[in-house]
Amino acid sequence: MSFSCKRDEAPKANYGYNYLPLEIGRELVYHVDSTYFNDFTGTDSTYSFTIKDRVAETFTDAAGRTVFRIEQSRKKSDTAEFDIVGSYSIYKDKSLVEKTQDNLRVVPLVFPIRSGHQWDGNIFNTRVEDHFQYAYVDQSTEVNGITMDSSLRVLQLVDTQNFIIKRFDEEQYARGVGLIYKEHLYTVRKTNVDSGVHIIMQLDQRPLDSSSRCSKKAYSMAISLYASNRPDAPPCPYSIFVLSNSMFWSVFKSRNFATHFAGSQYCT
Repeated sequence: MSFSCKRDEAPKANYGYNYLPLEIGRELVYHVDSTYFNDFTGTDSTYSFTIKDRVAETFTDAAGRTVFRIEQSRKKSDTAEFDIVGSYSIYKDKSLVEKTQDNLRVVPLVFPIRSGHQWDGNIFNTRVEDHFQYAYVDQSTEVNGITMDSSLRVLQLVDTQNFIIKRFDEEQYARGVGLIYKEHLYTVRKTNVDSGVHIIMQLDQRPLDSSSRCSKKAYSMAISLYASNRPDAPPCPYSIFVLSNSMFWSVFKSRNFATHFAGSQYCT
């Protein structure tokens, strides 16, 4: 008689590295809708445009690390050509992701991913501490008509209960795809009229080499969405992609959106 012993295999850790795939030549295209609240006129203005992020190259930073440079382009309509308006860098290792834009370094993701986990997104800069949090991980979601089997949501700033100032920032990522959704809200109430901005950026075309399973029907819909009559971007749009819960910084960043998304020719 013989006996065999089989060890119970430990569950594999869900690190979530493929929530931000990086390879040279990889592109993601986004549709951006922005609403601007003018307290002087009491009117709202909505503008739409398209952003493309392309992994252009890698370089070695001062610490000897391999860093990816992402080139950012913008176009105002489907018939227009993309114009390069800026770039940012991404460093990714086994514990976190660092994004550097306008000399400000933030941590948009940490590994392993875990629902409810919090970290300081500003740990590598001099801004006030920002508590980023995974609201959920590995959940199915739909963005702009595109269905993603596994996504995560990062709440970066939630301050919407204040009657005078409302601020909200979040990002969503999908496995095998990367960033699929970003939202920024900053408004100030002045004599019953709002002043500020609300911007939503959504994935417009999934990457062709993505391992994420997206429904073909939804993908076709996403490509054809917003096919015509997009209004031009505003003369000097707002910055939304570096976040802080400092009131001063919220105002400052909201005056610099053109640097990477509208092009410097739109601001004076």
